Amino acid sequence: MGRRLVRLALTLATLGVAAVPLIVGILTGLQHLRFSGDVGPGSAMVIILVLAYLVWLPATVVAWVWAQDHLGVHYKYTEPVRSTKRETRRVWAGMRFLASRPTFGQGPSSRDRSAGRRPSHRPGPGGDVRHDDEAPGTGDDGAKGDR
Repeated sequence: MGRRLVRLALTLATLGVAAVPLIVGILTGLQHLRFSGDVGPGSAMVIILVLAYLVWLPATVVAWVWAQDHLGVHYKYTEPVRSTKRETRRVWAGMRFLASRPTFGQGPSSRDRSAGRRPSHRPGPGGDVRHDDEAPGTGDDGAKGDR
């Protein structure tokens, strides 16, 4: 439990050290500094802090890793486990299958839907019953034979 608290305190201290350039910039009044052609108030401070942090943060991380190493915390790089050819083929087959299916919320196109369904009977103009694929006014009027 003691080592865990030391590691936590070290990490919090590192985060505090990382904020030092910002604190120094605010305390020294860098937000009032102006360059010629400034975009707006405080832009000079942002430029200076970006340049400072390009050096400060890598140095802080190196110091944190060094301190963790001396506390006995060693991070090992482990090679990721490679999948077998069979697993890879199965995953790709599944991806191809999913790619061939319509996505959620997109059914078949309207042409595909009308091809597989029976025509519905609905009243046309004047109350006569016609099929979806018939033009208006061409419905069966009760005469026999022509069809």
